[in-house]
Amino acid sequence: MANLFLELGLIVALAGGLSVIAAMLRQPLIIAYIATGIIVSPFIMGGERETMETLAQIGVALLLFIVGLGLNPAVLKKIGRVAFLTGAIQIAFIGLCAYAAGRFFGYDALPSLYIAAALAFSSTIIVVHILGERGQLERLHGSISVGILLVQDVVAIFLLMAGTGAGLAMDGEEIFQLAFRGVALLFVLAVIGKYVMPRVTRTIATSRELLFIVSLAWLFVVAGVFYTSGFSIEVGALLAGVTLSLSAYRFEIGARLRSIRDFFIILFFVLLGFSTDLSQVADLWPLVVVLSVLAIIAKPLIVMFVMGRLGYTRRTYFFAGISLAQISEFSFILLAQGVRGGAVPDELITAVTLVGIISITASTYFMYYGERLYRLCGRAVGVFEHSGAVPETNEDAFAPRFILFGHNRIGYAIVEYFRKTRAPVLVIDYDPAVVERLQAQGVPVRYGDAGDEELLHSLPWRRVQCILSTIPTEEINMLLLQAGRRYCKGARVFVTSHDIEEALRLYQAGASFVIMPHFLGGTFLADMLARVKRDGFLNVMRMKRRAIAELRARKALGHSHPRYVV
Repeated sequence: MANLFLELGLIVALAGGLSVIAAMLRQPLIIAYIATGIIVSPFIMGGERETMETLAQIGVALLLFIVGLGLNPAVLKKIGRVAFLTGAIQIAFIGLCAYAAGRFFGYDALPSLYIAAALAFSSTIIVVHILGERGQLERLHGSISVGILLVQDVVAIFLLMAGTGAGLAMDGEEIFQLAFRGVALLFVLAVIGKYVMPRVTRTIATSRELLFIVSLAWLFVVAGVFYTSGFSIEVGALLAGVTLSLSAYRFEIGARLRSIRDFFIILFFVLLGFSTDLSQVADLWPLVVVLSVLAIIAKPLIVMFVMGRLGYTRRTYFFAGISLAQISEFSFILLAQGVRGGAVPDELITAVTLVGIISITASTYFMYYGERLYRLCGRAVGVFEHSGAVPETNEDAFAPRFILFGHNRIGYAIVEYFRKTRAPVLVIDYDPAVVERLQAQGVPVRYGDAGDEELLHSLPWRRVQCILSTIPTEEINMLLLQAGRRYCKGARVFVTSHDIEEALRLYQAGASFVIMPHFLGGTFLADMLARVKRDGFLNVMRMKRRAIAELRARKALGHSHPRYVV
């Protein structure tokens, strides 16, 4: 056991060092993890490796669970014709080409099918991260890219389930029984996901710790049930996430699990490096080159061609295409599943891992230096463009001008004002009752903690003009001021405080205005007295009637006295 901890410590330390280098080179950390595995592979043997494989499988389960959280059926309905058609055609074309390549290089039909599946998908994690970092998720090409990735993820669910039967070399009757169990489990999960889990999460959402524990328990229970029913743990984990994708609290669940996932997933990619036998490169390099060309060149071109035929401009389809020029985390998971089941020879792990390193590296630079690449290649890919192309806008994507953190007593009045003026506002709140009520009223709202940096990073900042915080916590308000400078330069930031020294610090940090409710009450009373002196008590009676109406409305909502809720 001591040896295991020492080896884990050295692996994580080396992965951390290589991650720094990868970050400096603007590369995803996955590359660093795989490189770590290749370096330490000769030194990790026996029981320690088996333990790490178990830990890595937990990481994969967490990864797929979080991916499943993003597969909201309501979102899938909105991805549109372009995402569905482009995704389906791209999967079919690249899959067919990869299958042909596998057969050409002497592999049987089943391993070639695994090669096809590995090449067909692109990485949701990498694409969403880079597009979000560059503020392009709300752009038309960003929305279409994410839509295509969602189509791919749905197809991957069925391939994971199909891969279970293929990997176990089942006969027809066994496959039929497995399919029957799969359909039954999917039906049960669909019912639970629609009617049970939203109520469960709503009940426990007042406690972040409880929400975390119950979500984690749900993940392992569903994964275990699927495993005992003859399916893989990966399938169960993915579908466990899908059942929670309808919950208003899915963002919070994902944010809480990511830090745990990140540790365990390191071991998964390190183990991929373990399985990469560099001595086989001399024999595999022709296959690696062909598959890399399919991922880096053919995949973007087919996306550009289809989107061009559908009427999109060259700029839109160019940036959508280069965003998808890599293989997916699903590629490695599917291959690992095939190797465990004996359906795939070990050397294909090495081949696909090398393709992953090459394609992920190339596509990352494509996305970071897309403008330069467009200037070089834009005219050439213009052959796909048709007259009447769709311009590079995405007005349907929600882009708020205001973000309000905390719907508590102050926030209530602010939201009412925004509702009356129809201003595009997004509310962030940690009170489940508030989230549900605003959703019922049609007010855009997200459940989450204003102090969660991952939540802040995921918000649609592109057009935000004003940030408002009713949260009287200095640390959170300082974080929001930093977020304003980082994500929406020039936006006004209004924060709340109950302390004079704290308010002065917030002003010094760049706050546009600090709301101090107690002082504002005195100012309001002074203004009221000035009105009485000028206009008599008639205006006061009108204000009294409005105040009584508001108090009754607030009483119905449970606003007994001002207090911090978020």
